[in-house]
Amino acid sequence: MQVFKCFFKIVKKNAVGMGIYFGVFLLLSIFMSQFTADTQKVQYEDARLSIAVIDRDGSEASRALTEYMGNRHDLVELNDEKEEIQDALFARLVEYVLIIPEGFGEGLASEDPVQTENLKVPGSYTGYLVDNQIEAYLKYLRIYLQSGESVPNASDRAEEVLSNTAKVAMQDMTVLSDMRSVFYYTQYLPFVFIAILAVGISAPLSVFVKKDIKMRNDCGALSLRGRNIQMLSAFMASAGIVWLVFAVVGFFLYNKELDSPGIPYTLLNSIAVLLVSASLAFLVGMNIKNENAKWAMVNVFSLGLSFLGGVFVPQQMMDEKILMVARFMPTYWYVKNNSLLGTAAVITDSIKTQFWVGILIQLGFAAAIFTAGLVFTKVKEGNN
Repeated sequence: MQVFKCFFKIVKKNAVGMGIYFGVFLLLSIFMSQFTADTQKVQYEDARLSIAVIDRDGSEASRALTEYMGNRHDLVELNDEKEEIQDALFARLVEYVLIIPEGFGEGLASEDPVQTENLKVPGSYTGYLVDNQIEAYLKYLRIYLQSGESVPNASDRAEEVLSNTAKVAMQDMTVLSDMRSVFYYTQYLPFVFIAILAVGISAPLSVFVKKDIKMRNDCGALSLRGRNIQMLSAFMASAGIVWLVFAVVGFFLYNKELDSPGIPYTLLNSIAVLLVSASLAFLVGMNIKNENAKWAMVNVFSLGLSFLGGVFVPQQMMDEKILMVARFMPTYWYVKNNSLLGTAAVITDSIKTQFWVGILIQLGFAAAIFTAGLVFTKVKEGNN
C-alpha cells in the first residue's frame, strides 16, 4: 500500500490550501443560509404573481377559472399573439401565461377533460405555484360539476374549500418561496468540492505522472496495474472523505431540518456533483504540472462554474442568454436539483423525474470530463 500511503502524504501537504477553501465555504454558506432564508421567507397566501390568461374557450367555466386566478394573482392583459406573449415573458412583465383552449368548458366534467396549457419564465420556480393552484381548483370544480352543480355554484364551493384548507396546507404549500436553511448550505457545495479536490487530490496525480517519478516506479516491484489500483483507491477515498466531512458538518449545523423529504435526494445530488468535481481534479492533476497554472485553473473552474451555474447568483435572476450557456455546465443541473428539493414539501413523481434527469446529466458530465482527462494524458504520453 505504498502508493496509497504516499498519495495521502502529498494530500496532507496541501492541507492549508484546502483549509482556506473550507473556511471560506463555511462562512459563506452559514451567512447566506441565515441571511437569505430570513429575507426570502414569504407566506404562501401573500405570494401574488403577475400572470396572464389567454381564454380561447370563452365559456362560463373558463371565465370562472380566470376570475379565480385574478383573485390570487395580478392579471396582465395580453393579446393572443405568440410574439407578444414571448416578449412579455422575456421582459418579466408576466411570470406565467395560462392558456385555456377551445372545448375546455364543454369537456370539464367529462372523463377526458381538455387540459389547460401554460408558459413560464425560464428558470423560475414560481410557475409551479400557479400549476398547483390551477390543479387544485379544477379538481374541486370537476367534483362539484359532476355532482350536478352549476358552474357558478361549483366555482364558489371550490374556492370555499380551497380557502378553508389554505391555513392547514400553509406549511406544505410554501414550497416555492421558503427554502430551508440546509439547502442554502448545500447550494455552495459545488464551489468548495471543485476547489478542494482540485487543490488537494490533484496534487498527488501531478507528482505520480512526472517523468522521472514514473520511470522510477516502472523499475520497482509493484506492477503498473497495482499502482493504478492503489492510486484510484486513494483518489476515491480522498473524495469520499471530503464528502463525508461536509455531510457531517451539515448534519450538526442543520440537524433540526433533516426531516425534509428532500434530504435523501440532496445527498445523492451532492454525490453526483462530487463525481463531477473529482473528474475535474483528475483532468487538472494529470495534465497541469505547473503550480501557478494549477491554481489559475482551480479558480477558473470553481468560480466560473459557480457563477455561471447559479451557485452564487439565483438562476431565476439570470438572463435567459446566460441560462442557455449555463445549461451546458454540470453546476446548473446541481443547483436546479437543489432548488427543486429545497422548495418541495412533498417529492412528487414530477419532481423525481426532473431530479433524475439532473443527476444523469451530471454523471454524463463527470464521465465526459474523466474521459477527456484520459485522452489528454494519452496524447501527452504519445508526444513524449
